[in-house]
Amino acid sequence: MRVRALKIEMDKLSPRIRSLLGEDQIFLTPSNEYDVHAISVVDGMVDFQIVDDHGYIYWVPYILFEVLDGTLMHDWVYNQFSQLKGIDTMLIGPKFMVQDKESFVDMVERNPDQVQRFWERIDSLSRRDDSDD
Repeated sequence: MRVRALKIEMDKLSPRIRSLLGEDQIFLTPSNEYDVHAISVVDGMVDFQIVDDHGYIYWVPYILFEVLDGTLMHDWVYNQFSQLKGIDTMLIGPKFMVQDKESFVDMVERNPDQVQRFWERIDSLSRRDDSDD
């Protein structure tokens, strides 16, 4: 799945979206394209997991992007949790990340083991793409 960052004026975003962006500064360049590594829907809010311009992994509200290619990756699976911290959660992404609540929370909290799995998957996908050429 591939998206393009939109030019967004932060003051025009809803307070709920602004609050979800939190205090982390996310480096996205308008018009740049980004790969989506997973999708989460938590309490009705859709986020894409991307790697920003500085190489940091973030969950970012979908409204900041235009979808260029909605094709899901071959290794993505679906999961849902009836309650995660009291909130309904739906996930689509690699199994290591969405197989259970703990795996998802570990990715959100950037647990070093999960982050390593994330980058190993990216490397594996890159090698696979290189061998297709």
